[in-house]
Amino acid sequence: MDIERLEAQLRREKRRQERQRKRKRRLLWLPGALLLLVLGLGWALLWGPLKPRQKTQLWDKAASPEAPLPGERARIRLLDVGQGLGILIESRGEAMLIDGGGGKASAKTVATLMALGISRLKYILLTHYDTDHIGGAIGALEAVGAEMVLGPDYAADTRSYRSLKSRLEAAGQALVHPVPGTVYPLGSCECLVLGPLKIHDNENDNSLVLRITDGAHSLLVTGDAEAAGEAELVKEWGRQLKSDIYVAGHHGSYTSSTEAFLARVKPAFLLLGCGAGNEYGHPHEQALQRLKKTGASLWRTDSQGDILLFWTEEGIIWEKEAAAW
Repeated sequence: MDIERLEAQLRREKRRQERQRKRKRRLLWLPGALLLLVLGLGWALLWGPLKPRQKTQLWDKAASPEAPLPGERARIRLLDVGQGLGILIESRGEAMLIDGGGGKASAKTVATLMALGISRLKYILLTHYDTDHIGGAIGALEAVGAEMVLGPDYAADTRSYRSLKSRLEAAGQALVHPVPGTVYPLGSCECLVLGPLKIHDNENDNSLVLRITDGAHSLLVTGDAEAAGEAELVKEWGRQLKSDIYVAGHHGSYTSSTEAFLARVKPAFLLLGCGAGNEYGHPHEQALQRLKKTGASLWRTDSQGDILLFWTEEGIIWEKEAAAW
């Protein structure tokens, strides 16, 4: 009988010890689970699907479009050049054209410069030499000229590129190949060249990568850079890629705007330049889904035409509402 009581006591003690171990495991697991929950919620609020979108301030169209807005530092136009890219930036009486669309868009790009009274550009920056990027820029170079023309350090075997070189030679200018880290001033803004960090076989990854800022706001342009080029930028620049506005790479192609890249850029606003019903199917659904996950608002030329925005001391002001996702 004593042996049976002893065995029963041992069983009770074993069960008690097992209950204690389970309680300890629960106590150890609970803080970890709470930490993961907090981190997950923090990610969702700061960068993920729960990230609150910045309020869009709209421009009072009753105001004169020519007169500077109160506290205006810069105005940026994403030009509707069809399937291509063209960006015009004005600041304190100086202007810079990034690309300019294809050859068919040349008349539109030049007409915009003329309508705005821009008789000379300070810079023409060519992200790369695809025709849908440099055609309109060649027209602008012929019509108003530029103090400096910049582009990546490779040669393209195309009629557009040969035409560009001929125009430059006629003007007695050289095509400048900027080194990453170089800064070009424009009025109240600075344009920092981030890439390309090397020359690739894939010409899209040779695109100039530009971050324009007025000290309070920022715009990131990557041309047609694809996943390999973006990976190099993430490795080299990391958090310095963070920008308020991101011009979706390669017209919204699935080859660009990778998750790792967007995680560093953390945009609040997106600009997308592409042509309605274009033959490439841009923007691709895969890229749109990645862009949407950033929680950023989107403007796109294929459905909204030209996109005009202002950098002011009070924030970013937009000409029109964002597009629907």
